[in-house]
Amino acid sequence: MYVEGRVLDEDTEPELLGAALVAAPFSPLPEWALHEAARVARACEQRVARVVTADSIPDSRTLPTPCPACGGALVVRAAPAEPPTVTCRTGAACGADTDRDSRGRRVWEWPACLPLLLPAQAPGKTAA
Repeated sequence: MYVEGRVLDEDTEPELLGAALVAAPFSPLPEWALHEAARVARACEQRVARVVTADSIPDSRTLPTPCPACGGALVVRAAPAEPPTVTCRTGAACGADTDRDSRGRRVWEWPACLPLLLPAQAPGKTAA
């Protein structure tokens, strides 16, 4: 949250504290630091994608979770240099609110597919 606040230029303006004007705790980040933060965020996103789909690279596999729209089988596809995608096998009849691939099937691109890749939470349990 600290890094996000810095990237979004939060707390970079002086504030009124009672009757006194208090200096901002931070100054805006320089352009190079914003680019570095974006580079690190992309690298982290790609690492998470590789870890989440580690057992499916470079092939595809059927997920235990059904399609949230039609209940059809979902297939995750991943390649070493590409983020994963999830496709509904139902085809054109699936009414999911997501884009279609070249064959008319519903497909979730990264990072929209992440909730479909994570195991469902048991009732009463919270994520670690």
